[in-house]
Amino acid sequence: MKSILIFSCFLFTGVAFSQDAYIFSTFTDPYTEFSDGTSLVEEGWIEPQFSIPLGFDFTSLNVTSDMLVSDDVGGTYSILSANESASAVFGVLEYIVDGAIVNGAQASTISYKVEGVEGSQICKVQLTDCAFFYEVYGGEASAENRMSYQIWLYEGSNAVEIRFGPSEVPNPQLAFEGNSGPIVVFIAGVENDIVELAEYGTFLEGAPQDPVLAELNFDFYPPGLDAMPESGRVYRFEPNVLSTQETMSAAFEIYPTLVQNELSVDGEFTGPQRYHIHDINGRRLISEVISPPCTINVGNLTKGVYLLSFENYGGAQKFLKQ
Repeated sequence: MKSILIFSCFLFTGVAFSQDAYIFSTFTDPYTEFSDGTSLVEEGWIEPQFSIPLGFDFTSLNVTSDMLVSDDVGGTYSILSANESASAVFGVLEYIVDGAIVNGAQASTISYKVEGVEGSQICKVQLTDCAFFYEVYGGEASAENRMSYQIWLYEGSNAVEIRFGPSEVPNPQLAFEGNSGPIVVFIAGVENDIVELAEYGTFLEGAPQDPVLAELNFDFYPPGLDAMPESGRVYRFEPNVLSTQETMSAAFEIYPTLVQNELSVDGEFTGPQRYHIHDINGRRLISEVISPPCTINVGNLTKGVYLLSFENYGGAQKFLKQ
């Protein structure tokens, strides 16, 4: 009973995997559960159907939308074009349900909130203590296995993060249908529900702390991660600003563009901001938080061309390290 759109990924071969469309990274960041969000489900939910107003336009390759839509399995979400002919899908491909279906068991919740000021908002979807269908509806119904995570969508940068929280999965083989860990998926550039021709499609495989990006071109169900990610583990998919080969129009300025040590940054920023520096091969070399206007020390970089971008601001600026 997996989502029709997602499940079809594993019935075809030849997904057009454009490796330069997104930059993947993983890191740890303390997981913060929120209690002031808007609830999206009622007790006893199975295959929940709802839409989430983002409060801003979010772009994923061929789709720009201000709504996020739940998929059938509850663990994945879609950005859809106005006529629903194009889409992007991301999240955790597991058949999750409300644990309260089992008498006396703790309820599972799904909620969301939008934080930040206009231009740098984040929509956060939170899934807490989710139970698993095949355990809840098994021969001996129980809800011992529980998983918590959040999905963050960033205005401006159009990045997506899947952030795992405290989870208790004593029997992963039961929870994950024979696998040892969850299946994290990210698919973008889908046209007319033809997932096998998606511009970008991947799932995470292997060790949670250092996963491999596997292509969605198998005719069998993917193995997913080797274990449950620890609380605070983040998987980030960020549009590659280098894929256009040209510096994008950016909402900030840098100088000098021929630099030896100190790169100055100025613009209409609001508070501290996280910046990223990539080399011409798309590798992220530096990611830190600063409070513009200020300077960035690039003295440790080798000579060459680099791109500077900010997490919550569109565009990037090119500079040459001398």
